[in-house]
Order: sequence, then structure tokens, then C-alpha cells
Amino acid sequence: MRKSLLRLILIGVIGMLVGTSYMQSVYSSEIEPTRDTYRFTFSEEGQYQHVFGVIIGTATDRDTYIINITKTLTITVVVADCCLMGDTIAIFYPTNKTVFRSATSPAIIIGTTVLAKGVYTFWIGYTYCSTGNAGYDIWIVATHA
Repeated sequence: MRKSLLRLILIGVIGMLVGTSYMQSVYSSEIEPTRDTYRFTFSEEGQYQHVFGVIIGTATDRDTYIINITKTLTITVVVADCCLMGDTIAIFYPTNKTVFRSATSPAIIIGTTVLAKGVYTFWIGYTYCSTGNAGYDIWIVATHA
């Protein structure tokens, strides 16, 4: 019950943030076997990023996320498989081969942590994909520490 309520609250917060001036969406522009790198800076509460990524050759392909935090913030990462076909998506950390968290769709990954000023890197990819190609959405939200 508590987990469901937290997810509902988080989805509501993300929905409210969509209307803010801090919103920025990034879309993977290349549909080919490539690894995309996204770099974001978070300097205040209320900022967030949304990315729609495409993974080709899912067994080894990883998109890289490099986040620069300029002051202590709570960072929430939400990752969802776009097609809900039973694929398993993962956050890889501290290396691009180490699964930190994963979820098989329709489940999603929700992770929240307090991060001090610094630069942090993690990767997104699939551990199982029914078609060999997959897309995902990720939201990275900064709130007060």
C-alpha cells in the first residue's frame, strides 16, 4: 500500500513539474547501434530532465548519464520501458556492467537518494529484450535535500 501511494505521489509530482519552466526533454536522435551520452547539471530544487532513449543491440548497449550536482539535492530517477512487452530495463552503477536496480515492464524503476555536490555517472540499458530493440523514458528530478 505504501509503495503504491509513493508511486502515485511521485507520478503526480512529475506531472506538476511538466508545466514548469525548468522542463527539458531530450530525444535520442540516432536509431542505430550507438551509445548516447547525456550530461545534465542540477543547481536548484524543481529542475528535472526527461529523456526518451532508444537502445539497439540491447545485450551490450548502454546510454550514459553524467549528472553534475552543484549543491546537495535529493535526486529521484524514474525509468520505464516504453512498450510494456515484458522487457527488463536496468540502471547500471557503479560500472556499466553492474546492475544496480532493474524492473520488468510494466513495473518501473524508482530510485531516490541525497547527493552531495559532485559529478555522478550511471548507465541505462536492458538485461532482457524480446525484440532486440527497445525504447525507454527516464525522468531525473531534483528536490530539496
